Amino acid sequence: MSIARARAALALLAALAAAAPAARAVLGEDAASIQGDALRVQGQRRMAAAATAVAAAGVQVHVIEQADGSTIREYVSAAGVVFAVAWNARNKPRLDELFGRHYADYAAGARQVMARHPGALHGAVVEQGDLVVQASAYLNRHVGRAWLRSQVPAGWTPDALR
Repeated sequence: MSIARARAALALLAALAAAAPAARAVLGEDAASIQGDALRVQGQRRMAAAATAVAAAGVQVHVIEQADGSTIREYVSAAGVVFAVAWNARNKPRLDELFGRHYADYAAGARQVMARHPGALHGAVVEQGDLVVQASAYLNRHVGRAWLRSQVPAGWTPDALR
């Protein structure tokens, strides 16, 4: 490799390393960056029809579908805040990225659940502070939903996260 090519490659690597991470929508934060999630997981983003009661509350449902059929749904309140996420995926999604600053609460709650129920490998409910997570996994299928109690719109129920 020539010195010029090596310098160009190093410059490109330095630029990539200095680039800001892709924006993403996470629980409790603004929904303007949901497209960043779609890019990060290499999926197609679309809007989905919300259940009548949910739609009446002004909730938008953004669906990100990956090539393998996995989906991540992000629920956005009329105020533009992501108040819930749900997933049905072949591989476990990056919950730290979906939950953002609420991930520490999830991790603490999950440790408590595992301490109380050792071997609870296939499914659990974590309720920690404002965060509620219901998740299960079996044979390459990870299904779950999470929401922030303080952010849910009036009349909304977890059953709407389908």
